[in-house]
Amino acid sequence: MDTKKLCHVCNMMATQTCKLCGRPMCDAHANKRGICVSCMHGRS
Repeated sequence: MDTKKLCHVCNMMATQTCKLCGRPMCDAHANKRGICVSCMHGRS
């Protein structure tokens, strides 16, 4: 993954990509399965 991308939730440095929506996310906004908080709450 391109580490220069920013988390779509907080604009901090992204460390991974959501497995459902494909948006970049930081560790604080991901769960253990690699799903972002937006997808976890049903907001894509």
